Amino acid sequence: MWFNAEEDNFRARILSKPYNNIHVGSSPLDGMTLETARSYHTFINLCENPLYSLDDERPNLETAYHWIPIEELEEWGEEKISRVRDILDFEYNNSHKIYMHCAAGTNRSPCIAMNWLMFSRKHSLKDAALIVAGNGAEIFERKYKMNIELGYIVRKI
Repeated sequence: MWFNAEEDNFRARILSKPYNNIHVGSSPLDGMTLETARSYHTFINLCENPLYSLDDERPNLETAYHWIPIEELEEWGEEKISRVRDILDFEYNNSHKIYMHCAAGTNRSPCIAMNWLMFSRKHSLKDAALIVAGNGAEIFERKYKMNIELGYIVRKI
């Protein structure tokens, strides 16, 4: 079972209110306790590897696993990003606690959370970066723009 760490070693950012039921970060395989895993209703895995996503074993019977494989250094694909936005919309609107992650939690998961905030919740890029990263907002605003320039995120308004 993947959620059997003695202590939490994964890294996560909690989005600011009113989105604080959404956490983005590193793989829970970095170390997540059963208690922490049970606190989440939904796990969204953005890693290329399914990791735990295909397992039958879950922290709770109602725990939902979603695997949307997004390659770090390739176009992330509007279809996949849109699928993540749909999942976030549904889970957020149902007040579920969500853990969305990539491998390190420093690019894909925070940038896709920002994309959701901009397209589904109508925030500006600056506000989305602030909601996701707080004091580190400028770094994530630059990362998001860099991902557009590199062609990973398709520019669309």
